[in-house]
Amino acid sequence: MPGAELETDLRQRRDRAVGEGRLGEIEGIDLTLRFLADKRSQTHRLTKITGRVDLGAPALRGRRGTGAADGVRSRRESRPR
Repeated sequence: MPGAELETDLRQRRDRAVGEGRLGEIEGIDLTLRFLADKRSQTHRLTKITGRVDLGAPALRGRRGTGAADGVRSRRESRPR
């Protein structure tokens, strides 16, 4: 399961923080664990709906003709000669 190692580490850190009485750290770890559980739930839900999950990674594009900067000249090209 993705994130299992992260969750295990967070739970170990939380146990240690409880033993040392660090309330602020416990609260922060609990919040992080909730975010992790929410993200895992969202990932499962999207996987069921679409069969895949978009991680937001950029797609590879060709050198010319497909980039966002098409039609925009560089400084060198836009200087008068």
